[in-house]
This record gives sequence, structure tokens and C-alpha cells, in this order.
Amino acid sequence: MIFDHLKKSTQELHNEAEAYNDASKVLDNSITVEEYKDLLITNYGSYKPLENFIADNNDVLNNGFSSFAEFHKSKRIEKDLKCLGIISADLELPIFKPNMVNLSYLLGIIYVMEGSMMGGLMISKQMQKCEHLTTLPDQKFFNREVTQTLERWNGFKEKVEDIENQINTEEITSGANDAFAFFKKAHIFYSEKKFLFS
Repeated sequence: MIFDHLKKSTQELHNEAEAYNDASKVLDNSITVEEYKDLLITNYGSYKPLENFIADNNDVLNNGFSSFAEFHKSKRIEKDLKCLGIISADLELPIFKPNMVNLSYLLGIIYVMEGSMMGGLMISKQMQKCEHLTTLPDQKFFNREVTQTLERWNGFKEKVEDIENQINTEEITSGANDAFAFFKKAHIFYSEKKFLFS
């Protein structure tokens, strides 16, 4: 199974990316509004460049994958940032440098972006317990849309499995690893710039 292979082959970079993620402050309920702003900014910088890359190469996708070549995540973060007084267009973004452009590579990137939303469900559940975030309006990115998120993830997996014989294992793994590496890069990028908005 391609997904078993991907999980095993990307575990190291996956762990590295998670080690840089400030979502742990949501999970232990200690996060402040300022830290939450930073978390949204970092997530925006993680997803937006990858979404740009996928959308720019939408013609490479086929078999129903075009629905994943959209700005599903960054648009939601933009709305959350706007409610916090931050204009996403003003943010500097890290640059994503792909190693190749083909269907397998793109699917590897989408695998990481869509799979990460599963972890987002756990974060959204914990946000309700964060004392400093109780006054925030309903959040669009970290939301409680469990059914929709699961349907989107399962739909992606089914489509990939349908064309598994057309997928290059090394290339899809490369795309996934590059996406995880970029998530780590984005966290370091904003950490070094000390983006704190008040």
C-alpha cells in the first residue's frame, strides 16, 4: 500500500517538522493570543507557497485531483488572520523550491497538506480549553469540521489508490519529504524573523 510506504518513508522528516511546531502550546492549553497569531502566520507561510505550486501546476494533475489544486487552507487562515488584525498580503513568505514537477511528486505534497489537517482536528478540539483563546470568533482553519475533513482525506486516499499503478514511489516520497522539510523551513523562517504581532 502506497500510504503505508509514505508514512514509513517520511517519518523522520515528519517528526522534525512537528518538533518545530508551536501547536504544542495549544495542546497543553498554555497558548496566548500573541502566540496563536504567530502559529497562524507560520501555518500560512507553510501552506500558501505549496498551494501556489500545486495551483500553478494544476495541468499536471488528473483523475479528479484538480479539486486539491486550490487555496483551501490558506484562504481559511487569511480569514482568521484578518479577524486578528493581520493582513496576509503583508506577510513575507518563505520560498518553496521543488525538485521536480510531475503527478507523483505533486501527490506527495498534497498527501502532506491533506494529512496535516487530521492533526488540525485535535488542535481545534483543544483550543476550546485554552483560556486565552476563549474570546476569539469561530476559527476557520482550526475548526471542528470533523466529517468534512475526514471525507476530504479519505477521498484523496481513494483517488490515489485508484491510480497506484501509475505512481512512481520514489517521486511521491520525494514530494512528501520536500513538503515536510518545507514545513520545518517555514517554522525556522518565522522564528528567525521573530514575527510577533500585537
